Amino acid sequence: MSNSKISPAIRMSGQLTGIKHCPHCGVSSPVFLCAWRSNEHVPRADGQAPSRWGAYACTTCGHIVTAKGSATEVGGNPTIIAFYPPVWSPDTSLPDKVAHYLSQARNTLGSPDASVVMSASAVDAMLKSENLKDGSLYKRIEEAVTTGILTKRMSEWAHRVRLDANNPRHADDVTPHMSPSDARRAFDFAEALGDFLFVLPARMPPAAETI
Repeated sequence: MSNSKISPAIRMSGQLTGIKHCPHCGVSSPVFLCAWRSNEHVPRADGQAPSRWGAYACTTCGHIVTAKGSATEVGGNPTIIAFYPPVWSPDTSLPDKVAHYLSQARNTLGSPDASVVMSASAVDAMLKSENLKDGSLYKRIEEAVTTGILTKRMSEWAHRVRLDANNPRHADDVTPHMSPSDARRAFDFAEALGDFLFVLPARMPPAAETI
């Protein structure tokens, strides 16, 4: 679940502020410098009010965030009303512990070791929320397959996240550190598993009564 609105309101200028974490790399307190701004409102063909736009580059990862200015302002630095991609935030359907660990995993993507460990903790918290509380994470993953909570393929991904998290936790001699792609893969799986177990079921409409 994400929110593209910026609060408090800021204006389009040489630097984009008001974003706690980069939506791309997750770095805390990112610095976004303006790479481009439209001199005029960008025309639209659908009859809706046009806005000014700006593109801002994260100085950490180099990825771009686009900012949309208020359509009702004609000055050179209109109030920014939204930015894209939006900053990630956990869905309200997730259990509190799951949301907590997922948030830490997302916000530490720039520190892959920490992020992978938090993704594994999120997976563990999900299985515990499904009343699989005995033994190790390995045992919970295997039990989740036998009880139908996870498919065999999903369990393989869960074990991969578990094993990746063990490397930095135990200072493995061969692969003691995770890469950014490792961290992104672990987070993407943990987020998808949360959607499967909690978010999508919460959005399912009540079944129609049969006659």
